[in-house]
Amino acid sequence: MAVSQSVGRGPAFPGSIEVPADFNLATHWRHCSRPGRQRCDGTHHRLGCPFGVPRDRRIGAVAREAAPPGEGVAPSADPVGVVVRNARGVEDYRQLARLRAEAYYEETRSRFVQSFKTKFARQEAESLTSRTTTKPTGYPGTVCLVATDGDASVVGGLDVRLPRTLSGDHPEGVPTEDGSGCFVVNVVVDENRRGQGIGGELMRAAVSMATDWGATNAYTHVDATNTAALNLYSKYGFKEVSCVDALDSTATLGKTLLLKRPMQQVA
Repeated sequence: MAVSQSVGRGPAFPGSIEVPADFNLATHWRHCSRPGRQRCDGTHHRLGCPFGVPRDRRIGAVAREAAPPGEGVAPSADPVGVVVRNARGVEDYRQLARLRAEAYYEETRSRFVQSFKTKFARQEAESLTSRTTTKPTGYPGTVCLVATDGDASVVGGLDVRLPRTLSGDHPEGVPTEDGSGCFVVNVVVDENRRGQGIGGELMRAAVSMATDWGATNAYTHVDATNTAALNLYSKYGFKEVSCVDALDSTATLGKTLLLKRPMQQVA
């Protein structure tokens, strides 16, 4: 099953023109020399453009990145019919924002929790629209990936903040000395779909996309007590580089780890 992406002025992110699944937008913007490529619809890739690369991220697909030596990139869980793609607009943002609200307030027992979730989801959907808007450089500050099931429902997602070399702004979370680093953030999977390999497939797609951008490193922050997240990141080559004290949502002092994955690990 082909997975289409949308074209705008920059790498894969919400737009209005559907393009074939063998069109790698992120690589296209860096390399393709076709005149007028800022508004290219991708059709010339069918005629042999060397920068069209299959990007189908269906869990269980035959094509997989080779595991970097010594890093043990894990295979996906049993196929569950989930596809990872770029978010395509308001409805994707709305569904993803709701998942993030549910996860954020998962342990909250307040009688006002539904109001909290509704407000959080509304604000996050608006923020996603802003974060993924194209900048004057031709790229957005953030690209949002979503995992969808057979009926197009969003069951997971994450954001990747683009390197300064593309967006023009230094991505929050990336050390200031790394001008080509990107940042993975806001990873979430529907509570009813956890343990099925969806988070891993999102990470695989994010790492591949960052490599296409020419990023030197990928970074992320994680709570030191979040064992599930640490296990996920470690499977995909992220390692701790620093630790800082931080207050969580209950004002409890804890430890936040900065993790890093060099892009040269990708085969």
